[in-house]
Amino acid sequence: MKRKKVSIIIPIFNTAEYLRRCLDSCIYQTLSDIEIVAVVDGITNKREMEIITEYESTYPGKVRSVFLAESKGPAEARNEALRIAKGEYVIFVDSDDFIDFRLCEKVFNALKASGADIAVFEYYYMRGGILGLRQANDFSTVINNDDIPFYLNRVRCWFLMVKTAVIVDNGLFFTGFYGDDIASCLWYAASKKTIWIDEPLYYYAYREGSFVSEWKDQKFWMFVENYIDILKHPFFRARSVDFISAFSFFVINYLCGYWLTILINHKQDHLNKFCKILYDTANEYGLRAHDNRLWEVERVKRILDFFHYNNKNADFNERFIEYYEQLDFNIIKERLLQLKSILAGKNIVLWAAGHYGKIIANAMLLSEMAFEVTDIDAKGNMPGTSVSWDLLKSNADIVLVAGSEYVKGVRTIVRNDAAVYDFQKYLNGDNSIIPT
Repeated sequence: MKRKKVSIIIPIFNTAEYLRRCLDSCIYQTLSDIEIVAVVDGITNKREMEIITEYESTYPGKVRSVFLAESKGPAEARNEALRIAKGEYVIFVDSDDFIDFRLCEKVFNALKASGADIAVFEYYYMRGGILGLRQANDFSTVINNDDIPFYLNRVRCWFLMVKTAVIVDNGLFFTGFYGDDIASCLWYAASKKTIWIDEPLYYYAYREGSFVSEWKDQKFWMFVENYIDILKHPFFRARSVDFISAFSFFVINYLCGYWLTILINHKQDHLNKFCKILYDTANEYGLRAHDNRLWEVERVKRILDFFHYNNKNADFNERFIEYYEQLDFNIIKERLLQLKSILAGKNIVLWAAGHYGKIIANAMLLSEMAFEVTDIDAKGNMPGTSVSWDLLKSNADIVLVAGSEYVKGVRTIVRNDAAVYDFQKYLNGDNSIIPT
């Protein structure tokens, strides 16, 4: 089959009501030299199979189908498509999402003009009928690819276009049942050049009952296995010592954060098993002795130490939950006490959001730091401390922004002589962010 410019890969599972919208957004791309490889994940998806067969018949040479006899998950569905993809570049579209009609042409042309292997673009996030703009991470600013592991929990395969050879020639296929973030992270590491397209071109739809939102005990452990197994990948093993060290750590760190929180919320009786996986993996890769400046390292070390000294206790689950719920607060408070004297006498505004913002605000209160806070959401609001944007513009000497991705936006709002600091980086151990 003749080589195409772009392959659009669509894994399909239980999404018949959204599938035509997705396919049409791909069919009517302004770039004509493309192919759509649609993989139906399991023959029980009969309605999905009928729709794909219809499109394949209507658009011969443009739509190609793969029907898996049994469901293998989105990772293997994408791998099946990658093995037969004929595009020089590839994008991945979930079957309940859709894309801008200009995506392939705009991104392909940018890649060819720049000679880059990967292009990252912004996307729209849709939930409950509400459309919001989300910014993907601009990896074009990463000078040393060994820094890529620091972005591990912020990457997905669907807000980028990647040269197919980067994946296939390096054997960087998806792993386990899901595996999109892990695989994508390694693609960035293999890329000679990555570019950024400052425009939303993908429409990501969050819906209840999807693979992402549905909680099942089996799926949880599949996710965990994905992260642990990638550490054994030959490409990973061939990287520099710094890359291996950073990547190994961030795998553990990600599991200690997002996935540990999910486990606590759903399956508390498995905490000992989960912590043992973390502990054994960390010991194998020497992470407990890893000298890293980041705040999360201290967090990981404390979690591992707690398991080391308490794993034989019959009430481990109850003890761990109590310890974990105070862990972030205690570490943040320690960092704030170090900061207190530096910012004495300044009009401080904390820009933060949600539950995490409330933890920071409470820690600041108990550290007896005088400050005002803005943009914490309704559930986490601090009565009597919220300030308006007008006050933020006119009253602040110091604005502490909890969330590195928001620093640039906040700087455009505050008055020019107010100092806006990336508070997240300070909490992550970088003392240079706030000069003495």
